[in-house]
Amino acid sequence: MWLEKDQETKSIKGADMERTMELNKERESSFPVISKETQKGAPPFDPVSFMPVIGTDIYEAEFAVKGSDIIFHFWPYNYHSADAAGKAPPAFKSGFQAQLKKTFESLFGKNRVEIKDDRDMGAFFVRAIGWADNLAWKELSIRAFKGFFNDMGGIET
Repeated sequence: MWLEKDQETKSIKGADMERTMELNKERESSFPVISKETQKGAPPFDPVSFMPVIGTDIYEAEFAVKGSDIIFHFWPYNYHSADAAGKAPPAFKSGFQAQLKKTFESLFGKNRVEIKDDRDMGAFFVRAIGWADNLAWKELSIRAFKGFFNDMGGIET
């Protein structure tokens, strides 16, 4: 409730409804930007739910749909167990990035694959651009994992 002091009589009285609305509006407009943002709540982000994949002796990976893209992360095999134990992470096998590029471009198309070395995560990031719109996106992802595993010399059991 807003209280106002009459300048002539020096008496204090409650503001009427119209004045209260005007004062509330002025107060809200003067809040710092950070306060205004927190009042809005969390921004709406699409949740990304990763599915793990293990290519024994070759890689550890995960994949998910983000918007209309399929995204992948690849780590060297045993990366996460070494990290949990506080040990130095294993290195990627020789030719890993070049073969990753070759395998994924042959399946998804040369102009529809983006590969980046994400040093903060210790992983390669792969994005299959626009492929999540395909009804068989999951099957295509599994085919890419298997193809890459075989191309790197992995033997399916």
